[in-house]
Amino acid sequence: MKQLNENERERYKINGWRLYDTKGLIGFPECETLVMTGEYDSFTLPSENAEFASRCPNAKFALVENADHLPQLERREESLNLFSAFLRGDSIEGIEGVRVLDPNEVLAGDRRRSERYVATHPKAQWRLLTHEGELLAQSVAEIVDINFFGCLIKLKEPSVIKGYNLEDLDNQITLHHPELVLGMLVFEQTNEGYLRGIFKHGNIEAAEHFRELLDNEDYFAQIQHQRDEELLAWEKELAL
Repeated sequence: MKQLNENERERYKINGWRLYDTKGLIGFPECETLVMTGEYDSFTLPSENAEFASRCPNAKFALVENADHLPQLERREESLNLFSAFLRGDSIEGIEGVRVLDPNEVLAGDRRRSERYVATHPKAQWRLLTHEGELLAQSVAEIVDINFFGCLIKLKEPSVIKGYNLEDLDNQITLHHPELVLGMLVFEQTNEGYLRGIFKHGNIEAAEHFRELLDNEDYFAQIQHQRDEELLAWEKELAL
């Protein structure tokens, strides 16, 4: 998607919203309908699934805990139990790992935001590679904050990225931290060496290991401190 040109991006957005709002095409199901979402889905947000469920006159809205965009793969047993109960006409309340929610309450609440963490040992290694795996640049990096979906880091040697537009690179950046190697897509960079990016979780087992480490206070802790003035000014400028 990062490689799409401006026209292609606009077409993608139009097609995406057309699929979200199907009323003008086929209407919304009036039969008994199950709308399921993963708790941490960042591609089709739980709130967007709730919006669809709210337009179905006879829908049940279920959230699968600790799942992302593919709960039927990530949480197979919970998903199977949910599907089976619904198709049998049984109650879907009380299924382990599944929460049944009122979609209108979800829409009325705050949009979900993942907690940010600080690393107990913030020093990491940032690397830029060629497609063939050869090293182009590397630097010691400080993890400013991090969560399951991405991070903000600051390179100790910002000069190593001079001449590179990191936002155009799709699979060449990795962040190395004890017990972790995370593929990273950068979408903001500054001359001071700040890089903000999202993680590519292509391996479910590795992603689960990362999630477990985020809950381990020996590695990460939820942010409780104030940001430094330089970082606050940058975030204000970018409206992040």
